[in-house]
Amino acid sequence: MLKLQDVLKDVDFNDKDRENMKKIALIIEEHKDEIVDEVANMLYKDPEMAKALQKGNFTVPLVKDVLRNKLDLMFPSEFDEEYERKVLQYVKGDISTTGAIQGFSILTVAIIDTLFLLLKVDEKLSSLNLDNFADLSKTIMKLVSVFLGIAIDLYIEQLLSYFLKFTGMSKALFERGLGLEIKKESEKKV
Repeated sequence: MLKLQDVLKDVDFNDKDRENMKKIALIIEEHKDEIVDEVANMLYKDPEMAKALQKGNFTVPLVKDVLRNKLDLMFPSEFDEEYERKVLQYVKGDISTTGAIQGFSILTVAIIDTLFLLLKVDEKLSSLNLDNFADLSKTIMKLVSVFLGIAIDLYIEQLLSYFLKFTGMSKALFERGLGLEIKKESEKKV
């Protein structure tokens, strides 16, 4: 499982980014409802996305709550020791709401709505004509990368955990079998 400190190191998160994340969190808090409304509208304008959301019984208020929660996770004012636990709770909530079978579908939706949020946050910051917009944008990309890196890893871990519990298979056996299948596939291509 990925650890927050490793991901921060991988994206070269530095002291300047820590300062910027506090500024970004304040801006996000001030404009959260506007950003959430715009992203929800974007999601429901796409016929396939709207169909998937309706099929999963995701009402507009529920989608907006999820987006608000995601904004808080993507743009915290600081990374505290609770951050990974909060992201894990978010992932578990997504999977329990949609079910493990739809886990990979919800992962796709989670990435899409994250990108929509990123787009709207960047647009909002741009519209404010801030002097340090370029620095803030770099920090935004790092923050989203941190969130996605940890969240995607947790989605995979959680779904794998459910699979292993259901089948009774050990993780070592699963990884060995997966390795053999990958080797077979790569040999076919040669």
